Amino acid sequence: MKLQNLMNMSALLSHIETAKSFKDANGVLLAQSLTHLDPKIFMKLYPDNVFLNSGLTIDNTGGLVDSIKKKRVSAQGSFSNVSNRGANKGLISLNGEADVIGVIGREATINYTDDEIGKAKLENYNLVERLLGAVDEVYRQEIDETLAIGNTLNKGLLNYAGFTADTSSAITTLTGEQAYDAIAELIIDQWNGVNNTNGYMADRVMLPTTVMNWIAGHKWKSETSEKSILTVLKETFPMITFLSSWRANDVSGTSVTTAYSTNENSMVVRIPQPLVIGRTVPDGSFGYRADAKYRIGGLDVAENKAARHLIGL
Repeated sequence: MKLQNLMNMSALLSHIETAKSFKDANGVLLAQSLTHLDPKIFMKLYPDNVFLNSGLTIDNTGGLVDSIKKKRVSAQGSFSNVSNRGANKGLISLNGEADVIGVIGREATINYTDDEIGKAKLENYNLVERLLGAVDEVYRQEIDETLAIGNTLNKGLLNYAGFTADTSSAITTLTGEQAYDAIAELIIDQWNGVNNTNGYMADRVMLPTTVMNWIAGHKWKSETSEKSILTVLKETFPMITFLSSWRANDVSGTSVTTAYSTNENSMVVRIPQPLVIGRTVPDGSFGYRADAKYRIGGLDVAENKAARHLIGL
């Protein structure tokens, strides 16, 4: 996912430039803090947030809307046999299927004082940089969680009810070959379900970390092969990227493994308003405040067959 799809960088620059303009004596400290602000704080990678790097496309269209409506259109009808005198020609038309995804607005505030900036400087760290980094970290955690299990309006990749779900015995009760077969069959069943249609075929498998670690540490065939189950899966399915997240360990009390397509014709992530950090404003005689906000719909599935669950592995 690209940074510009997650954050309104022009708003961030405006926030910094406005705060630098404060001319009061104590404001010099704030200006100095912002002058030395390291933009890399917004490029930090958070290893726990696997869904942010799940390959799904972010769609920023929509702005301030409260819901996003989409319509899938497919052809229906047929041609008829030619008849020189007949007027009964085949009729071809469009069949539309509408769907709506709700959008939630989220907001937060950071505040700090001249004294806090000064004390932080004495301790050799940039307070404003730390606070802005905290905003970015919490924001990304919320986005990652929304992609995984949804929010109050919409479901996420791991609990979307429209995907076909199969069940499995726990990974620790299986042999190496059985574990391989369970994951391989998940992929193949998903491919069969979309008739090998490019754009709908799974190219990612999201595994619970417990499952990923188990298949990485156990042999495929303990008696005849030194290769791990994960190695053999990667060799068999070179077009698949295997990912793992702690969020998949426990989804409503059970683990969930999901094979899914990252093609935007299959599903996208709706963030109509990426993170906006507002301008710094005085807050009382010695303090400052800045507000932050974003709007998110979450996972927007266009084709239910583009993913498949395996529950309980």
